[in-house]
Amino acid sequence: MIDFVRSWLIGVTVVAILVALAEALMPEGGVKPVGKLVCGLVLLVAVLSPILSWRDQGTAVGISWTQQMEEHTQQLEKQQQIQLKTIIEEQCVAYILDKAKEMGLTITANVTCVLGEGDIFLPVQAELAGELTAHDAVRLTALVEEDLGISSTSIVITEEDGV
Repeated sequence: MIDFVRSWLIGVTVVAILVALAEALMPEGGVKPVGKLVCGLVLLVAVLSPILSWRDQGTAVGISWTQQMEEHTQQLEKQQQIQLKTIIEEQCVAYILDKAKEMGLTITANVTCVLGEGDIFLPVQAELAGELTAHDAVRLTALVEEDLGISSTSIVITEEDGV
């Protein structure tokens, strides 16, 4: 801070000396009042330069704050997308489990979603596990494929013993 004040005082002193020299060299007549006005404005700018630089620093702080807000907003949007993905996956799992229960089956399920066109999460893979006959597996695969749009090649069925 002391360096700033010292450099400001040196700058004002140099400008004051130059202004005094310019006024002394000006010829008498119509040029002198205009010259004094210009010299006064130059001296005023030199004196007010700290205020002008603080204003610029304030603008830089505002820009920094705006960038921080944008980064924070992006982080929140990312968190919101993760939460939305989790909710959709859980809803798909609940749907599969409900349909399996209606069929009289006891299974476990896991669904994976990815972000599709239009920023919508779509289920793309299902992992089903339980004691299933071949017929039950085919019916469950067809149901998941038809209702959730998951390709039958992306549905993995694992048989569990003792479920």
